[in-house]
Parts: sequence; C-alpha cells; structure tokens
Amino acid sequence: MNKTNSIPNSYVEAKRLIQEAKKDDQLVLFVGAGVSINSGMPSWKDAVEQIGNLLGISEIDNSDYLKIPQYYYNSHGKQAYNSLMRKIFKDGIKLPVSDIHRKILRFNPRTIITTNYDDLIERASEEHGEIRQTISQDIDIPYRKYNKELIKMHGDFIHDNFVLKEEDYLNYSNNFKLIENYIKSIIGSKVLLFIGYSFNDPDLKQIFNWVKNIVGEDMRISYLINADSEYDENEEQYYKKLGIQIIYASRLNQNSNVSTNISNNLNNVLDYLLGSSNNLDLVDNIYTELKEYDEFAYLTIKYLNNILSKYSLYISNNLFLCANPDNRRL
Repeated sequence: MNKTNSIPNSYVEAKRLIQEAKKDDQLVLFVGAGVSINSGMPSWKDAVEQIGNLLGISEIDNSDYLKIPQYYYNSHGKQAYNSLMRKIFKDGIKLPVSDIHRKILRFNPRTIITTNYDDLIERASEEHGEIRQTISQDIDIPYRKYNKELIKMHGDFIHDNFVLKEEDYLNYSNNFKLIENYIKSIIGSKVLLFIGYSFNDPDLKQIFNWVKNIVGEDMRISYLINADSEYDENEEQYYKKLGIQIIYASRLNQNSNVSTNISNNLNNVLDYLLGSSNNLDLVDNIYTELKEYDEFAYLTIKYLNNILSKYSLYISNNLFLCANPDNRRL
C-alpha cells in the first residue's frame, strides 16, 4: 500500500469517520457478492452468464441481469429454476470462510445487511463465538432478541424466498414489507459501509434507490468500497450527490492501478479502514466488543480469546495476556 501522504485526504477522513461510527455503535455494513468470491461463490455477472449459456444467450448486457433469470424461469418453470439456482450458488456446499468475512466482523457492527444467500457470515460469527441473529423473512422481525443481527434482505434458500429474477425485484415491497421498512429506517439513521458490490449489481441499484429517496440534508454520508474498477471522477461526483463516497481500491494501491483480484483489493481497503492509529484505538475496540457481555455473571477464556484473536492477542492458560502475531488457532 502506498504511503499515507499519497492517500487522498477524503479517504483519511473517511477512515476516521468510519472508525468513529464503529466506536459509537453507529456503523452498519452492507455485504454483497464480491465478499464471497474468494470462498468460491460466483459474482452476479458470472451467475447470470451461466444461466444465459443454458439459454443459448452469449452476449449479456448488465441491463439483462434480472431478465436472464426470469427468462429461464418462464421457459422451464419453478422446480427447474430453483434447482439450477441452488446449483449455481452452491447451496448445501460448505465453502471456506475467508479473511474478508473475518475482517467484516472486526468492525463489530450491531447490524450486517447482506444480499447474499450463503451462510459464510453466520459461520464466521460462530467461529468467533459471536451471537448474531439471522433475519431472512418478515416473520423474523417481531422475534428479534439478540444484540447483533444479520439481515438477509434478499432471503435465502432455506426459506425458498431468494430474490434473483426480475419478478422478485418488482414484487419485493409486497414480499418483504417489514424487512424493507426496517432497512429504510436504518438507512436514515446510521453510517453505511458497502462492501463487495459492483456498480452493475441490481442489488446496489435497489438499495441506492432507497438511499436517494431517503437522503436529506442531515443524513450521514455513506461509503462504498470499489474493488473492481479504476478511479472515475465523474462516477465519484455522481454518487457523491447521492450522499455516497466511493473508496477506490486503485487509489490505495501502490501502483495506482486496481488489481484484477477483487478479493485482494477488498482485503487492502479493509486493512486500511480497520488500521489503528495508536494503542488507544486498539483498547477502545476491545472494550467496545467486551461491553456486549457486561451483564454476564462470568465469561470463559474461550470466549475472551474469540474476541482477542481478532487483534492478534490471547489469554494463556496461566492467565497472561500474550501476543499472537500469526493469529494461530488456539
């Protein structure tokens, strides 16, 4: 990564504001398909191309991303469609949790909202001993009881309510009334960080449409990590008017060019945003995470180490606080 003095001032300030929101429990993460690519999941583009190939469609414009799945559904029916989507999105296959998923949890967000269908965030949470409730259908909203939540705003395969084809997007407000209203209330009151989205994703267009309608003078700015394209000033200004600051991986890259490896780009930006400027930041971050357990009568070393491991620390069997620079499993 480049030297600090070559990083745009707006990115330095974005990092400060994101870390401040993190500390104040005001940060909400939106997680898209790019986060799971390194674990073996397809991007939106790859998934649609696979469907298009089966329909004999070789050239696909990004405006067709919702139409292609709809074409397949219309031609082959619900059973064949559901079966193919489960295959393409690797339903039932235990994919590996990546460093990106682990770094997402280091932001310690109370709320994570994802348009993905996989269970990688759930498993990353379990790996770190974190209790995070999953909400993937309207009926889950009244039964929220845990401090931390994962909102699967586009459903999942477990409940057979996944949103993918054009018809699903058109009927979204009817099928996910409570979830939509809940997310809109979050958009208007929190700092948002979008991770793993491409500007071609219909998911992003849907969410940005909500942001655009809710934006007001007092709304906090949102942030989006662009990990798959070069810096574009016109694009930057366009989204700035929507209240969204883009953080381009290419502008944090030593060669000022974006890598073709989206996962590497995401990792680089997340490392930058999570980087602590001093030891007080580290202590504050650990303290914020431990506050979740302040009503517990006791806490075992295992759960303490699940938290400390995120910061390359651990408590030994003889109760010493030790460094764990290689982040070994304990």
